[in-house]
Amino acid sequence: MTSRQGKVDDQQEETYERVRPVYQQLTQRTERLISDLLNGDEIAAIIESRTKTPRSFNEKVSRQGKVYRNPLSEITDLSGIRIILNSLRDVERVKTIIGREFAVDPVHSVSKGNVDFDRFGYQSVHLVVRVSKSRLELAEWNELAALPAEIQIRTRLQHTWAALDHVLVYKTQLDAPPELRRGLSRLSALFELADEELDRLLEARRAQSVEYEKRLGRGENDVQINVDSIRTYLVSSPEPKRWNSFLRAAVKVRVGYRDWGDLPRIVRFAARFNLQSIAEIDRLLQNARDWGESFLSTYFSEQFDREML
Repeated sequence: MTSRQGKVDDQQEETYERVRPVYQQLTQRTERLISDLLNGDEIAAIIESRTKTPRSFNEKVSRQGKVYRNPLSEITDLSGIRIILNSLRDVERVKTIIGREFAVDPVHSVSKGNVDFDRFGYQSVHLVVRVSKSRLELAEWNELAALPAEIQIRTRLQHTWAALDHVLVYKTQLDAPPELRRGLSRLSALFELADEELDRLLEARRAQSVEYEKRLGRGENDVQINVDSIRTYLVSSPEPKRWNSFLRAAVKVRVGYRDWGDLPRIVRFAARFNLQSIAEIDRLLQNARDWGESFLSTYFSEQFDREML
């Protein structure tokens, strides 16, 4: 690097250091907004964020083979958010949410389908976004209007592959020694196949839960006991709802299906006592009404008394 180039890079780094607090605000507010949006749609996710450091900014600007006329306007990932999801279906759902809530730059955004044929692995979704017009009406977003942020959306398996990618360093087949290329290609294909199979499995599970709900709704309780059938029963059947109502009215305790305890443990108990179907569990709850209501009233009364001491 010439002394003149070094001086230019130092000036660019100083300029970025002065404006970096605004990018930090963009990162924090974008992360918080995405978290609220995903919670509202009940999408489980790990959300990570970072604002590029001045040193990292300088390294990118100084990288050989890349020339920036105006780095602050040309670099789109100074503010970065990563969303790690359970399934490819969730990736598509989150893409839709981001497209609805932000202004997406299609030129600088990259989706999975854009991967070159000779690359190892498969890329996650990278969306370059700016504040949407509707959100610009809010004062706290106004000063962030022109600033881009990069949002990466990936599954857990894509995230694992990305971590391995940093270890392996090979980006394309030309980078790897010939004797390693076949193994890397197979490993890459296995990761992609696993993601697709997991998606199919989760979709089959959702469909099975819908079928359980239909059968239980028709009073067909001869459903085999497993975690999914128990969960559906607790959410949708009259007898659990009756017990929930009793607890709310008699002892002022609000209960959802998650409060019924460890569902796999319930399945194991059912197997130990040779219970085969949801109908048998339903009968047990019905037969327990008299002594069960008395027991729970006494139990919670004593529990609250201890807490008051």
